[in-house]
Amino acid sequence: MIKISSFVKSNLLFYTLVFITIFISNKTLLFGTNEIEAYSMVGTYLSNIILFIMSIGLMFFKRKILTQHDIMTMMLFNFFIVFSGIANSNLRIGYGFMLLMIMTGLFFTKVMSFLKFIRIFEDIIFVIALYSIIIYTLAFLDIGILSKFPTIVNTNNYLFINCWLCCIPISMQFQIPRLFGPFSEPGIFQIYLNLAILFHCIRNKEISIVRILIFLVALVLTFSTTGYIACCIVFIFLFLQLRKGKSSSRKGYLLMLIITTAIIVLSVTTDILSPNGMVFNKFGNDARSTTAARMGSIWGNISIWATHPIFGVGITALPFLFEEYCVRSYGVSTQSNTNSILVPFAMFGMFYGSLCVKGFWKLSTKCTNGRGKSLLLFGSVLLMLAGENITENVLFYILIMYGITPTFKKIGTELS
Repeated sequence: MIKISSFVKSNLLFYTLVFITIFISNKTLLFGTNEIEAYSMVGTYLSNIILFIMSIGLMFFKRKILTQHDIMTMMLFNFFIVFSGIANSNLRIGYGFMLLMIMTGLFFTKVMSFLKFIRIFEDIIFVIALYSIIIYTLAFLDIGILSKFPTIVNTNNYLFINCWLCCIPISMQFQIPRLFGPFSEPGIFQIYLNLAILFHCIRNKEISIVRILIFLVALVLTFSTTGYIACCIVFIFLFLQLRKGKSSSRKGYLLMLIITTAIIVLSVTTDILSPNGMVFNKFGNDARSTTAARMGSIWGNISIWATHPIFGVGITALPFLFEEYCVRSYGVSTQSNTNSILVPFAMFGMFYGSLCVKGFWKLSTKCTNGRGKSLLLFGSVLLMLAGENITENVLFYILIMYGITPTFKKIGTELS
């Protein structure tokens, strides 16, 4: 029988923790936007409870204690959440789960070093990306193998082939099918892919062309405009990281050649990169365009925050007020609140939102040397998160806590 202490020390437990964070989450199709409510309950509530219990258990076995800084950080976040609910007279059970995610994010940083987390995260996303590309290719070739898999319907009544780590849409009208991976939106998949590329650049002096290429192919197949732009910033950062050493420079130039070739091939063989194609036709002014929803998310959240600056409007009121403020401030009616950076300001006010932004900025400064590269990292992360709302996902708070808490000091310190 394996001893508990040996299991705690093994990587299997840490891989399980990160896998639950990624896959059994309210941002996947199976456990997030599944029309079967029981699955959504697992992704929204049960997975967070499991992560919380596992983190507490690991803290006990590893004899980790909370520092005064940890306690103050947790109290600050919890204070602004609770007082927002009280100030807006809408304190509900959802506030309890927000508190749970904050604490889970903090405890997570106590039991797993940042370097171990990003290595495991990258490994899991690499497997998901590779598997998704294979499934996508089989679907594109239409050779009938995928008919053996079950189907799943999301909350918008769209039908998907459920291949577990990848879901293929079969009732959505695309020029070319977009790659969802296991997630509810291609725009969410791009966040995970871009983070995996960033993490790979941060933790390795020598990059793996194979890994970067797999991430890049998966990212291209999402046809996510936000993902493409964020990826460009990521590769500028990567180029700066690779300036040291001849072998690294050769790999950098080879990578740039791969990207250029991919863009040329896409441009020649399809019209998706044309002004009227799948990617750039999103920059429209009509209410149905993606840009309208993105801009509505910016101006709508800013207007709500300007009206309720201290404690925001709370969890319950935000979905109802958002559309009204979008129309009032931007002239477009949309229910898609897709900005993870501005939602905290509108929901819980300026102090809570500032804490979240501070977490991402501090994380950026810890992950590289030099203000210029830190700004590139920070900008790329903000851009990734500006396209989809993941503020109700524990990954959001894990990243913030690695930034704010002193447990992770500097990437160079952990590498040494």
